[in-house]
Amino acid sequence: YIIGVLLGDGHISKDNKFIVLNTIDKDFAENFASNIYKWVGIKVNIKERIKEDITENSSIYTGKLYKCKNQFKVQLSSKDATIILKTKINHIFNNEINLNNECKSSFLRGMFDSEASVFKNHYGIKFFNKKLNIINLVHILLNDLGIQSNIYTTNREYGTLYSLGFYKKEKLIKFRDVIGFSIQRKQERLMSIR
Repeated sequence: YIIGVLLGDGHISKDNKFIVLNTIDKDFAENFASNIYKWVGIKVNIKERIKEDITENSSIYTGKLYKCKNQFKVQLSSKDATIILKTKINHIFNNEINLNNECKSSFLRGMFDSEASVFKNHYGIKFFNKKLNIINLVHILLNDLGIQSNIYTTNREYGTLYSLGFYKKEKLIKFRDVIGFSIQRKQERLMSIR
């Protein structure tokens, strides 16, 4: 789960000292902090930044400005943890590690918590990323779990954006049962699809 988040909304600092997640979803921050605790045994504090402290941002998906909501920040200071995670990420992309289905589901939950939207009116889930290698990895892992998806490319004035989507009700139910979301608002939207 942690690696999935780090390849999505989270990141490892450039100096390799910090694991960081900034998010508007408190439950996402709490789940990430909980997973860090399970992994390294260190309780990580969640800091809230109030809306007045945050300026307008530009969405990488639409290019439009939007007002930011309150944000929650999770940060672990551990050079050893960052080195281990970077090594595991490299092994995953170089096919040097075999993941069981439970690990695949957990990794994908972290990715989809970070980078996906649920469209209940269109019965679909769409996953976005600027890196094609991440899109391809997610596509392969979903297929391994029996969820077929399609890859899309959109050229924007600020660069190419890749997305991956699946839209049939059966695929959404399979996603819900095998992967799901830890973010309540996304999970509720998914659960409302009948």
